[in-house]
Amino acid sequence: MSGSAQNDCNLYGYIAWFIRIFMLVSISLFLSCGVTHNVSVPVWEPAPVDLASGMKRIGIINQSQETKISEQLTGVEAWVAYSDEELSETAKRAALDALYKELIGDDRFDTILILPQFNSSDTFRFDNQNAIPWDEMISLCNQYNVDALFALAFHETDTEISIKKANIKQRDLLRENQTIKGHELKLETLIENGWRIYDPFNKLVLDEISINNQIISKGEGEDPYLAFEAIEDRRDSVLIAGKRAGIKFGSRLNPYSQTISRPYYAKGSLNLVKADSLAQAEEWKDAAKLWEKDLSHPSAKIRSRAYFNMAVVNELHGDLATAMDWASKSIDIQDTRFTKRYLEDLNHRMSRLNLIEEQAMN
Repeated sequence: MSGSAQNDCNLYGYIAWFIRIFMLVSISLFLSCGVTHNVSVPVWEPAPVDLASGMKRIGIINQSQETKISEQLTGVEAWVAYSDEELSETAKRAALDALYKELIGDDRFDTILILPQFNSSDTFRFDNQNAIPWDEMISLCNQYNVDALFALAFHETDTEISIKKANIKQRDLLRENQTIKGHELKLETLIENGWRIYDPFNKLVLDEISINNQIISKGEGEDPYLAFEAIEDRRDSVLIAGKRAGIKFGSRLNPYSQTISRPYYAKGSLNLVKADSLAQAEEWKDAAKLWEKDLSHPSAKIRSRAYFNMAVVNELHGDLATAMDWASKSIDIQDTRFTKRYLEDLNHRMSRLNLIEEQAMN
């Protein structure tokens, strides 16, 4: 055989090999694609913070430092800085008040007190727990007879200012809009809140979280000062951000809900296909009836899928114990890593629910 013919044979061989591989991959993707569909399952997670059952009296303190304005600032920058100082104090009060209202509705506590500003003789960084003046906190707790302190540990406001010339609309004496040359002022304000829960008697920081919010405000005017005065919604936005921060921090004592995506088998038999249409319409009872028919299917794969789907529908309805039983039976029929992972997830969810119950008893 000539060299040219040999090369042609090799080329055809490579092409045939590539086609076979391509077909195998395509078939594999075809078979795997769309075998499962997803359903959204609501789940409950334990509270991120678990307080000791003996903590019945809570003190709320403002531990943050007052804003210091640089004397070197002039012009609009100084105006914005002084405005931020006032807004910062307003936001702090809003955040502490929102935290108080969040905690006052919790039956686990007998008393919630907002204590005077906590001015420590020591200064410390938010991320440096070793610098916390425990003795002063213990003295404060004894003075007001509280078991723990919820603290606004720091509150910082930083605003970037952008000024540019622009054509603006302004009403004349006849109340008609006129286009004139002016300025557009844009303020991008970053508000950082640092929160802590202290157990002074055991010298522990039980929780620590930083909550950030960004507020963008714009105003127009003939000059930058008038543009600044034209901003109307900034104060309300800062107040809302403060309230949300306080609520978010207080809610860390409570379980929270979220949604997870759970797969179920949608193909493999006529019943699975029909049930999928019902499941997508959220007609779960009728879908389950079709899955039940496949529990005795001659194919082990189909039976295992039917048992798996019965586990999912029971989890969707909140019956984790029954879901775990169905998942175990699915594994008994056909042991797959897919189903094993699902059973592990169910076990994890069960342990989390047990933790929620324990938290509720404290």
